[in-house]
Amino acid sequence: MPPTSKPTVKLRAQIRAFDAAVQRFRVATANADSDTYSPLAEALTHALNLDDRFRLDWSPRGEVLGYFWFEDGAVGGAETVPGVRWVRNAIHHGWSDALMLMPGTSGRFPPRAHEWVWRPTDQIKGKVRGNPPKGERDIVAAGYQAYDRLMAGRPADFTLSQLAECYCDLADFLEPILAPNRAVVAAAASDARHIAAMR
Repeated sequence: MPPTSKPTVKLRAQIRAFDAAVQRFRVATANADSDTYSPLAEALTHALNLDDRFRLDWSPRGEVLGYFWFEDGAVGGAETVPGVRWVRNAIHHGWSDALMLMPGTSGRFPPRAHEWVWRPTDQIKGKVRGNPPKGERDIVAAGYQAYDRLMAGRPADFTLSQLAECYCDLADFLEPILAPNRAVVAAAASDARHIAAMR
């Protein structure tokens, strides 16, 4: 059977997998003895799979937007996507090299026993090898700027909330029958207020 360019996994299944990993991560953060790294790494990997999917499929005005699909103003939370993409490429999928485990913060609800926080940009930038090819420099620059502005020093959970908002918006456009996980969307709205207060 010849290969096909069409995805074999439905978008709604990919969104559900991302949502499930996010929920497992959030449940685990309430318990000091739980493994929080595994569901976080899983959620981030699903997020990048979705980024690849939207890079190939998102064509709101009839033309596929490619690597810059996140610049479409119709999609909330998408400004975080290039930052996640940049850090993944910088650390070559070794999420533990990009994150620090910190004691839980008292100002968050629900309370967390500990919190994964993105490392400062200068600690990540030092892991980048070589210069990007000429045609990719704008993509890399956008990712670096997004990481520095929206992720560095902030909880990874905020990043997951922004990605959840973005992917639920896109799913509503691409597969309108998909009912997004409202718990994740509600958490995204709550975290968006915290993020806005940090700016």
